[in-house]
Amino acid sequence: MYSFDEPEFSISELKNFKLDPFTHLVQSLRGFACNASMLVAGYHHYFSSEYQNSENVKNLSNIEYASAYYKYHAFQCDIILRLRRACEPNKNSLAAGAITELFKDQAHIQQLKDYVKKSGKEIMPTFDNYIKYIQKYCGELATPNAEINDLSAPLLKKIALIRRMANKAIAHITLDDYRATSDDLHDVFIAVSTIACAIQAIMGDLACPTELRVAESMACEVAYQGIPPEYRKEYIPPILAFLPMWVKENLTSSSSGRINAPLS
Repeated sequence: MYSFDEPEFSISELKNFKLDPFTHLVQSLRGFACNASMLVAGYHHYFSSEYQNSENVKNLSNIEYASAYYKYHAFQCDIILRLRRACEPNKNSLAAGAITELFKDQAHIQQLKDYVKKSGKEIMPTFDNYIKYIQKYCGELATPNAEINDLSAPLLKKIALIRRMANKAIAHITLDDYRATSDDLHDVFIAVSTIACAIQAIMGDLACPTELRVAESMACEVAYQGIPPEYRKEYIPPILAFLPMWVKENLTSSSSGRINAPLS
């Protein structure tokens, strides 16, 4: 085979970092929100490429069709992996599992409140309610596949399907069975985006420099060029409109495994 140059970096020099609990919490909230910002952009490119790959296919040349299919496949892989990252159960990650675990300590919540206040952002009156909402639904997203079965809530079953698809169809080449529909991706996308909006509500720019509604608007301007306007949908504005009500309802609701979002 060819003779290859040495890599620029040595694998033995790369380190894994051990964070103190509060830093771990802040970085997990940031990681979740920033991942969601990229997810929102990727989702609209995926959605528009799905249109180009189906509704409009008869108008495409062979080369255009091949390009549209590759774009569709690439963005599908991207959003599946980003959803998989957000729904990571591992408590050492920077995702739902870590957030759920670290919010169990009231001292961390007070530290977060002080951290946000020190940055100059006003502490919202419903700050603690938003924390409970984030913790509850991150706990849902972080439910391990081993605890999900046919009697589980619909959202959890869809998360399990996406994890399996990420493992069996993207991260590895296998002959194992996997299935996840566009509707499955859509629903978990809505759940992840809703939690990210809640994180941004309490942390502002400390969570992610770009607001999710701005990231979505910018993505839509690019993704839907040449596509009929009625096909374009934006999800973040209605999430932001309904979020205060959902947070309030969460205080008295015992239901789990679903986020009631009329956003389809």
